[in-house]
Amino acid sequence: MIEIVFVSCANEEQAKNIAREVVEKRLAACAQVLQPMTSIYHWDGAVEESTEVPLVFKTTKDSLGPLQELVVSLHSYDVPEFVAIESSHCLPAYARWVVETTSESN
Repeated sequence: MIEIVFVSCANEEQAKNIAREVVEKRLAACAQVLQPMTSIYHWDGAVEESTEVPLVFKTTKDSLGPLQELVVSLHSYDVPEFVAIESSHCLPAYARWVVETTSESN
């Protein structure tokens, strides 16, 4: 199965830069930069609110470690969101494409 990875970025430029770098390095077969969203969260003892840009990657379990390392190195946040969820079902042809695309990096 494939992994779906969620990352929240400070702005669209950061999201696109991270997405392009990750896809060029074949650590994900696909990156989707979504519409800005409002995030409300605890940080440094206060409740904060900010606009963030969600980024979604389609990748494999084997690519998760290197993908996380790259995202953290490119991200402006001290503690960037990096949440991976294993898909429970995927169109076999799509899963093959993700595996084939990312395996070219390993």
